[in-house]
Amino acid sequence: MLFVSLKFLRLRCPCFEVETLSCYLAFMFGSGLEISEEKRQRIFQAMENLVLQKNYPCVAAIQSLQKEEFGFGVYRDFGSGHSSLKLGRDLLAFKTEQEKSKSPFLSFWALYPEEQKVLDEENFEQGLWQELSSLSSQAEFESPWDPKFSPNPEDSDFCFSFAGQAFFVVGLHPQSSRLSRRFPYPALIFNLYEQFVDLMKVGKYEPMVEINRKRDLKFQGSINPMVEKYAESWEAIQFSGRKNSEKWKCPFHSPKSAPQPALLNSTATESMLVKSPPFEPKSRS
Repeated sequence: MLFVSLKFLRLRCPCFEVETLSCYLAFMFGSGLEISEEKRQRIFQAMENLVLQKNYPCVAAIQSLQKEEFGFGVYRDFGSGHSSLKLGRDLLAFKTEQEKSKSPFLSFWALYPEEQKVLDEENFEQGLWQELSSLSSQAEFESPWDPKFSPNPEDSDFCFSFAGQAFFVVGLHPQSSRLSRRFPYPALIFNLYEQFVDLMKVGKYEPMVEINRKRDLKFQGSINPMVEKYAESWEAIQFSGRKNSEKWKCPFHSPKSAPQPALLNSTATESMLVKSPPFEPKSRS
């Protein structure tokens, strides 16, 4: 399932009308089924409940939600990799949309709302990296690694790369020790690393980081130790939100060094189209 804000559809097609949405999305992402308004609202409500809390530390996430600059997909079997082909295709669509829009805040949420297993932080981290490893194992997405980072997960300058570009991934789940990462079910939020680079070029990245840390201190009473200690020096250790030691080993498995077992042909995920009006979250104090 993939959702793209009506705002972006209108930017790319000024004559766009709401009733043409199903045709337009079918052209962009392939035909699919409609998602019910009730399910759409439950998803948005969960996002709003997290991001619009008072002093929520990630101002980029707040901007993304309030500006409707985000997309999402719904998948099943978190940690199995069975949905990696569908997720990968959705990420390619997201990457194309970001490159065209140049939005610094456009994000993609991979959601697993039907996950029934209770995952502690260690198990969630394993599942996160299994999903990323499975994405890399798909021949359809084979591409050079982003040259800004090492492809070796044992290096601190390793970062997940997909379709030739590095992605920063934020993991959310119910058992996270970081309050800003607690979500009703497993979720992975993807941003292109190039979005951070663009913010750096215009002098907006460092001030945003400082604001995030001040808000985190108010939100939880402490700054995320992984962000505070490693910042841009070790991206991968921060993905899951777990407090890891300096001896942490990234559990990513490159298909070149550790071939993955063949994935099942999954029908577990469905492409869905959204035909309802755009979501308008309200700020909370």
